[in-house]
Amino acid sequence: MSMNDLRTALAEDDGSLPERWNPDDEPGTTLIGIYQRTETIFTSMGEAELAVIEDVDDGTVYGVLLGRSVLKKRFETLEPQPGDTIGLKYIGMVTPKGKDSRPYHNYVMKVMRGGAPVAAAEPRGGPADDDDDGTLPF
Repeated sequence: MSMNDLRTALAEDDGSLPERWNPDDEPGTTLIGIYQRTETIFTSMGEAELAVIEDVDDGTVYGVLLGRSVLKKRFETLEPQPGDTIGLKYIGMVTPKGKDSRPYHNYVMKVMRGGAPVAAAEPRGGPADDDDDGTLPF
């Protein structure tokens, strides 16, 4: 980024956050879009990370709060870069089989770099993701 690019970005930024993508805990809710960046925001619970993604279908720019541990881990594991296409799907609340395990919100995330999806590892005790045919599974 050049000094002029930085000046232009500051001039165009009004400080508002993008519209929040929220699956409303509805299993099967998806978002496919172009990853732009991750921002640090401040919430009532402290600092949080927000992934900024532009929906490929309608151009809406969404902020995806990386507050749930599985979703945050997906981003950390797959390390999307600006310009990558991301597919997110909310799976729902999962109850692990382990006696001492707690239920958690599960997500699937796929990243396409140069046309090839990158599969995320499942969390311990989570369902296996067998779909590896090179397409987004939703």
